[in-house]
Amino acid sequence: MDLPLVLPSFSSVVRVISGQVLTSSFWRHVSATFLRVLVSFMLSFLAGTVLGVFAGLSSVFKNLISFPVAFIRSTPVAAVILIAVFWFPTDSIPVFASVLMTLPVIVTSVSSAVSVRPVKMIEAASVFEFSSYQRIRYVFLSGLKPYLVNSALSAFGMSWKLCAAGEVLSVPRYGLGSLMQSAQVHLETSLVMASALFIVILSWSLESAASAVLSCKRKNAVYDFKNVPSDIPHVKDTDSVPVSIRGFDSARAGVYSDFYISFAKGSFTGILSPSGIGKTTLLNHIAFSSECRPSGSHVSYVFQEDRLIEECTVLENVLLPLLNVTGRENAFCRAAYFLSECGLLDRAGSFPSQLSGGERKRVSIARAFAFPCDLMLLDEPFASLDIHIRVRLMSLLVRLCNAEGKTVVFVTHDPYEASALCDRALVLNGRPVSVILEQRLSGERDVLNDFIHPDGNVRFAAETLSGCLSGLG
Repeated sequence: MDLPLVLPSFSSVVRVISGQVLTSSFWRHVSATFLRVLVSFMLSFLAGTVLGVFAGLSSVFKNLISFPVAFIRSTPVAAVILIAVFWFPTDSIPVFASVLMTLPVIVTSVSSAVSVRPVKMIEAASVFEFSSYQRIRYVFLSGLKPYLVNSALSAFGMSWKLCAAGEVLSVPRYGLGSLMQSAQVHLETSLVMASALFIVILSWSLESAASAVLSCKRKNAVYDFKNVPSDIPHVKDTDSVPVSIRGFDSARAGVYSDFYISFAKGSFTGILSPSGIGKTTLLNHIAFSSECRPSGSHVSYVFQEDRLIEECTVLENVLLPLLNVTGRENAFCRAAYFLSECGLLDRAGSFPSQLSGGERKRVSIARAFAFPCDLMLLDEPFASLDIHIRVRLMSLLVRLCNAEGKTVVFVTHDPYEASALCDRALVLNGRPVSVILEQRLSGERDVLNDFIHPDGNVRFAAETLSGCLSGLG
């Protein structure tokens, strides 16, 4: 059409940009817009995060702000800017409009993240006695971080468009929006397009840089393991404790009702049953109910899931609980020993996302074995491991119990595993759950022979348990 007033050519826009970047006045406009974007983004991010956290923690507060948030989200930005002309100086109007319109994005994202609590990680932090700082840093903030990053990037991108629109309508002395408005009045279409294009390039560049910085992950750590202990390092005195469950009623209807069971001090009890009966429910009740065991006793737990802290290295996952029990040097020695015994010393500086499923499981086992406790709960700890690793870790478990004294409750689906390790095995079934078979085992245990080449007593016990489970379907 050859109508530069309507649509200037690309070359003319490039010439205008090239000329503008050489002038000091242009950079005053750029600096003013950038400062407004930065101020509005920081204000909306801080206010949105605080409001989002309160909304996620309190349903009353969430309901209180739900209407204002929805109202703001539905309001046209032009209306906000034009009304703000009567309220604020021209330099502040773009900031006000940007804060108001980006706030709902951050509030909604953060409140959603906080309301969906990482229950399993909270349970793990409770079992391993994380400090308040560790719970906030590694459980709460770790789960919140992805939502904060995404909402921050969205709000930052929106801030550029909103500040530019605010400058166009309020026309402060300096700002890229003011430059566009002045160019439009003087029919300098090329300058309008050049200013708009510069805003797009600047916004995209800074947002990409921020995304790269926020998405940057820690590099694998390098640890110096010069003197890994040859035997289990002593941390603090531990002792086995009795466990008694009286009249347990499960929150899951019909699973447990007036259930009674006890585990003698220092006993090693295996629990078997068909899938879905409620073995994990029973272990959780023991772990989180103080009525089951003496006050002051300490629990360690190998959960079915690994429940690792993704932003911590393998060593840090094992080390963190120990730091609350002993000094850093002793904790480091104990963590290094159990990682070595679990075959993970060469992976100590890696992150959980870099591990296989079996390796992640072994990290969770190393963490549970390293944590000094009086009661150890094991929920199918060796189920996904190769046979030679299973035998090695089973032997380590026996040595740990002999060295430190523990009461162990061990859930498994493998009758031979239970017969090789335990001094008592229980088979559970029914609705409500009851003990339908109790198999007692005695004598010194040789895990390698008992599991790989079971003798008459071990084989008889395993076949009895297996037959009982087969009969239950």
